[in-house]
Amino acid sequence: MNPRPALLEVVLGGGEPAATPLVGSFTPGFLCAARPEDPFGAWWESDGCARSLAAAARRLGCDGLVVEVGGREPGRREEAEEVLLADGLCRVTWRNGSRSEVGPTGGERTFDRPPSLAEIDPARLGYWEEGRLHPPGPVASWRTATVAALAGPAGWEGAIHARVNSPFTQLMGCLGYEGGLLALVGEPARAGEMLGRFTAAAVEVGRGLVGAGARALLLASPESGAAHISRRLYREWVLPWEKECIARLAAATGIPVYTWLPGPAADRLDLLLATGTAGLAGAAAPPAGDLDLARDRAFLAERGAFLMGGIDPERHLLRRSPVALGRTLAELAALPRRGFILAPCRPIPAGVPAENLALTAQSRRGN
Repeated sequence: MNPRPALLEVVLGGGEPAATPLVGSFTPGFLCAARPEDPFGAWWESDGCARSLAAAARRLGCDGLVVEVGGREPGRREEAEEVLLADGLCRVTWRNGSRSEVGPTGGERTFDRPPSLAEIDPARLGYWEEGRLHPPGPVASWRTATVAALAGPAGWEGAIHARVNSPFTQLMGCLGYEGGLLALVGEPARAGEMLGRFTAAAVEVGRGLVGAGARALLLASPESGAAHISRRLYREWVLPWEKECIARLAAATGIPVYTWLPGPAADRLDLLLATGTAGLAGAAAPPAGDLDLARDRAFLAERGAFLMGGIDPERHLLRRSPVALGRTLAELAALPRRGFILAPCRPIPAGVPAENLALTAQSRRGN
C-alpha cells in the first residue's frame, strides 16, 4: 500500500485531488483487539499505540489517520494491577483502586465521579481528556509522544491528524454532561470563565501536537450537535469559544484546523462555518447523521471548507455484506472530489469483518 498524503494536502488547500483521500480513525477497542497479546500497550502506551495505529491505517489503505490521544504518561504499566481482555472489552484495574475500560465502540471510560462546579477552581484548570484534568502550564513531551512516534519510530508514511478537545467538550467532560448544562444555565459567568481556560489549554496542546509532527488538527466537538444542544445554545456557548480557539490555533501553527461534529448537524452548518473551521468531520447521511453528502459537500466547498466522512462504521463496515459495502464505497467514490475526504463518521469499532477491511483497502488501491 502506498499512502498518498499529498491527496489530503490538495483537499485541505481547496483543490480537486486526482483521487478521493481516506482518513482513518480507530476506537481503543479496535486497537486492543488487534493486539490480544498486549492490549495494554496498544492503547495505554505511546509507542505501542503508535505502532497499532500505523498497522490499522495501513490495513485499511488510509492516506492519513487521526490520533485520538496525543500521548501517554510513562510508567503506566507499573500502575496497572490487572489487565483483562474478554468479549471485546479490555478492563484495567489500577493499583490506586480506580478502573478504566474500553469496549468495542466508543472511547476509554473511567469510573471516577466528576467534580461539582463548586469544587472547581477555574484558575487551576488545564486541559481535559479521557477522564483526566491536566494542570495548566507547558505541555509535557509525553503528552504528544504517540504523534512523535508515528512521525518517527513507527514509520507511518501517511498524514497525521491529531485530536484536540474543543472548549465545550472539555467543559462537558470535566463536569459531566448534566453538570455542564446546569452550569451554563445556573452559573453562566463561571461557565464562561472555564471555557476561556479550556480554550487556552486547547491552544497549548495543539501547538505541542503540531510540534511533534501533526499536519492537521481535529477539533473534537461531539456534544455540540443537534442531538445534544439547540442552535441557540450553540451560538451562545460553542461558536465564540471555538472561533477563538481555531483562530489562535491556526495563527500559532499555520496548519488546517477542522471540526469533528458527529450526528445531526444540518441545522448549524452556517454557524459551524462562522467559527472559521477548515471543514466538517463526522459527516454522515441518515441514520447516523442528517446530511445530504452531495448537497452539503457542495455547500461547504463553495465557502472554502471541506466535508469529511461518509462511512458509517457500524452500519457499513460492521454489519454490511462485502457486496453491499462495495456498492456503498462505489457511491462514495462517485462524489465530486473537491472538498471531500472519505472517512468514518466515528472511529472504527472492534469486530469489523476482515473481508470488509480488505475490501475497503482494495477499493482505495483502485481509486
